Amino acid sequence: MGCRAVRVASCISVASVAYLAVALTAGCSSSGTHTQTFGPSSPSTGPSTGPSDSTPISSSPRPSWSHTSTHATSLPTPTVTPPAQAAVDAAVSLINSYNAASVDPLHADIAKINQYLTGAALKLFDEQLASMKRSGLAYRGQPAKPRLRVAAAASTTVALASCPLASTTEPFTEYHVATGKPVAVTTRNPPPPYLQAITMRMVGGHWKMADLATDSSKTCKG
Repeated sequence: MGCRAVRVASCISVASVAYLAVALTAGCSSSGTHTQTFGPSSPSTGPSTGPSDSTPISSSPRPSWSHTSTHATSLPTPTVTPPAQAAVDAAVSLINSYNAASVDPLHADIAKINQYLTGAALKLFDEQLASMKRSGLAYRGQPAKPRLRVAAAASTTVALASCPLASTTEPFTEYHVATGKPVAVTTRNPPPPYLQAITMRMVGGHWKMADLATDSSKTCKG
């Protein structure tokens, strides 16, 4: 599965964030093995406008990461202030659902994932999982910790930023199900992780991820 670009602009008027492209990426490790931070492989062709005044999310204690390659450990839900909390809850639920589906795309619960998606993000995720199924690909290992930050928040739109931290012992790695061999990719420069921005929107009374993009022009720092 190659790395491909997806970018959708989202306009919000909060603090100094007048324009925020939303991002969701998968990275390629320096070893040449495709590793996933979260979401479809979609690094951008250029930098996105990132948060200039981000508020760190205070997380609950991190879980002990198991070294089982047949399932993805669920990530804890960070605690933030309203209205961002409900949006963050939905974002983490999406992350956990997508990671679980990536482990076994053939039996992925698409309906569960789609309840947290809308617009361009909905199309991207569905197409990515369908592509994995057709190609006989899946992920194994432990998902990256998203290290979320609240970039901006309003009553119906919440912008999040993330600099994912991949597991150093068992990274979430794409592989060929038939052979068990990892999917090889070209080493990327600069190396991941890359800044991710996530826009959550209130749709029909529920928070959903709407748009996504990423800045792969430089390595982000947590």
